[in-house]
This record gives sequence, C-alpha cells and structure tokens, in this order.
Amino acid sequence: MQVSIVICTHNRAEDLRLTLDSLAQTEVPEQCDAEVVIVDNGSTDHTRQVVDNAQIPEMRVTYLYDEWPNKSNALNRGIREANGSILMLTDDDVRFPAQWVEKMCRPIAANLADATGGGVRIAPHLRRRWLLEAFPCFCAALESTENLQTPVLFGANMAFSRKILEKVPGFDVALGPGALGNCEDSLFVMQMRAAGYRLQMVHDAWVEHYFDAARLQAKSIMRAARNLGRSEAYVHLKWKRGSLFSWRWGRVLRKTAAYTVKRLLRPKEWACEESAPYWAVDAITAYWFLRQYCTERLKRRVPADRALAHASDLARKIASNPSKIPAAANASRSL
Repeated sequence: MQVSIVICTHNRAEDLRLTLDSLAQTEVPEQCDAEVVIVDNGSTDHTRQVVDNAQIPEMRVTYLYDEWPNKSNALNRGIREANGSILMLTDDDVRFPAQWVEKMCRPIAANLADATGGGVRIAPHLRRRWLLEAFPCFCAALESTENLQTPVLFGANMAFSRKILEKVPGFDVALGPGALGNCEDSLFVMQMRAAGYRLQMVHDAWVEHYFDAARLQAKSIMRAARNLGRSEAYVHLKWKRGSLFSWRWGRVLRKTAAYTVKRLLRPKEWACEESAPYWAVDAITAYWFLRQYCTERLKRRVPADRALAHASDLARKIASNPSKIPAAANASRSL
C-alpha cells in the first residue's frame, strides 16, 4: 500500500515544524510505503529550512515550491506529483494521533470506502463555547462525528483513493485561500458524492487544530463570513446551477438593515476583542453571497456536462502557462 500525505503551507514555518514533529510520532503500518509531500505555496519565510531539517524516519519527505499563493492549485500539484494510491490531506497547523495513518487508510485499503474523514478538534487553549456553538466551520471544527447522518469530510483530515481522480479531477482554483477564501474541500466532497463514491467517517481518527489565535477576533470572523458568502455563491451558481429567487433579495435587504441598526444600538457587543454577534455574521455572509452571485452571473458559464472537468482543465492551463493566472488569484490570502 502506497500512501501520500499532502500538506500545503504558506508562511507558517513554525506551525509546520510542530506539525511535522507530530507526524514523525505517528506509526506507519507494515507493508506500507509512506511519503509526505510539502507544497510551499509561495512562502517568504524559512519554510524550506524547516522541511529540510524535518526528521520523519518512516516517511520520505518531498518539497515542492509553487510561487502562486493559491491553496487549491497547491493541492492539485501535490496530488499530481504524489506517488500514493491513497492520498491523505491535512493542514500545516494540526497534531496527529499515533495510529492516524492506519485508521484513516484501513477502510480504503479494505475496499470498504473510497474516501474517509476524521474529526477535527480545536486545541485546548483555543476552545471557546461561542465558537463551537455558532462558528465551528470557520475553524474547520468537527467535534462530534458519531451522530452524523451524512459523512462530513474536511481538508484538515481526509483520505481518498486515487481512483477518485478519474471522475473528480481536482480542486477548483477559484475557491480556497488565495482566491475566494473557502469551500475548496466541501466542493471536492460534494463532487465525490455526486460521482457515486463511498464516503465514510472514521470516528477514532481525530486531529487537533492549532490555528492562529487571531482567527478568534471579531475582524477575522467577519472576514471569514465574507469569504464564506462569496465562496457559497460561486458554488451555488457555477456547480449547483442554482438560481437566485426573489425572496433572497428581500432577505439580504432585511439583514443588511438590521445589521446597520444593531451595530449602532448595540455597541457593547463589539467591545470585546474576540467573537462577533451571530446576527452580524449572518448579515455579512448573506450580503457577500448576493454580491458575488451578481458578479458570477456576468462571467462565462461552464456547460453542465463539463462541470466536473472544469477545475482540472483550469489547473492544467495554469501549470503550462503560470503567467496567465485568473483574477481570483490576486485576492488576499485569508486566515
């Protein structure tokens, strides 16, 4: 069994160092050939030095540099250059249990599933009740997997068979950090499900997420809400072929008006350094959904029968001619 662990990173050298140290403590199953593929996504810090100094005895470490700071493009390159028949995706700021590789790959190797996902727990010092109750998706948190009726897979803790790439060829480079900001992994999972592949949760393969504490601040949460609204609008129109019903206009106007009034009348809710009112996050998400939807309506639409191949075609064009980078790549990289 060949396993490739793909990690994309951008200016998080110290976070990556701790992640690789944790990965070095994981166990590699017998008769398993494992490698780690690090895609340096345009970093300007000492990421290369961290990778060169990494000591992971049971895994080969491959370093790739891609100057375009776009996570989806980096994922596509890492997947393309990896050797494994099973591909594992994770982030550069997580910690792993000892048997993570074996638990995530076992159902795929036994042909019980085509893709697996595990839980994502927030690091103890970053846990906040308001965060888990209202905004878990902003930190890729999946604290409970036992009662899920439909498997939920996050890019921080995902594994899949390479055969999936026959029908779901890659990640859409218009989504994710470096582009619209979100939903690159959720779209990939949606496409796997639509293509008929079997998805399964692995309830005892948790990873811990050690994200930057700045993501708990109100301004970061509002930026995440903006990115979520924009990304969901893109997926809604370009991939789901959804339409904008007239009631959504009224809904956005009502939420925007309520946001303006409450912002003036409830100044104390904005006084705290962390968190943000749910009504404000909801209004910002709806506003940016509408705005991005109107923007996407003006662009060329991809025929429905080529929807799954669109991301792969675009990735190949960019790989062959890096100078022709889509406008979405010029967006600032989100937290």
